[in-house]
Formats: sequence, C-alpha cells, structure tokens
Amino acid sequence: MHHHRNEGSPSRLPDPESLEYRAQALVLFELIVDPPPAGDRLDTLMRRLPIPESTIEPAVAALEAVGLAQREDDIVRATSPGPLLRASVAGGPVTRDRHAVLDLMLAHHPALLSTEEIARALTAASESFEERDRVEVALRELVAAGLVHRIGDFAFASLAASSFDRLRAG
Repeated sequence: MHHHRNEGSPSRLPDPESLEYRAQALVLFELIVDPPPAGDRLDTLMRRLPIPESTIEPAVAALEAVGLAQREDDIVRATSPGPLLRASVAGGPVTRDRHAVLDLMLAHHPALLSTEEIARALTAASESFEERDRVEVALRELVAAGLVHRIGDFAFASLAASSFDRLRAG
C-alpha cells in the first residue's frame, strides 16, 4: 500500500447527512478560510460554529486522525494541504470521477450496487486509498446533488438521473 502521512486510511467516512460530517466540514472550513496566525482556539470554534459544542472536539480529533488538522492544547490549525485535501475546481478531476460513477450507476439502473463494487469497477480493483477515496468523494457529491441515493453500503441512480439519461439518449 502507498505510504500516507496519516499512516493509513480512516476506518470509515461519516454519512454526508450526519451531524458528525457537518461538524467536520464546518471545523475544517473554519480552519482553512482566513485562520488567525496563532490558530483557532477550541472555545472560539465552539462559540462561532452553528453546531452543538459537543461535536467540535470529536470533529477536531477526526480531522487530526486523517492528517487535516493538528491540535496543541486548546489551539487547532489546519495542516498543510496534502493529497487528501482537495478543492473541487470546475472541470477538475473530481468532476471526471462523478461522471464515471454516475455513468456506472446509470448503466446498471435500477440495480443497487455496493460501494465496494463501484470502487472495484472504477479503480480496476486497486487497493490504493487515493483511488478508492476519489470514488467515495464522487459518490458523496452525487448524493448531495440528488443524482444518487444511498442505503447503507449500497447506492443507486435517482429517478431524476435516470429520467434525464433517457431524455438525453432520445
């Protein structure tokens, strides 16, 4: 397996609809966008962010575990951008990944595909964390856009996506 600065992949990614996911996203956003030179204090994050205070420390710990944040006492900073920190740039690689995932889902519509099957099909059965993570990110983005639905570890193209695909095909 390829060496990562965080010594491995996270055990699981939080559900994009969960409070855990929202807390991690908001904390990371706060740490990256216009951070104070000395870093952000935990109590400031707890006051500033529109999420329950009890979710801040677990979010920081999760971000630390994957190498996106570092904590020293009550000060938290984002780490230097690395391969896991990616911004969706118009036309960038994440867009290609979304298209590949959606095309696969539409080709098998209305079947439920496991996330493992999707990753295996799109990464040529690679065990590379980066490749598999790109597929997971693309799935989350498609779910957020309403083009894919998830039921646990399974996913399927939404009615809207399949209807548009049929219209596009003529």
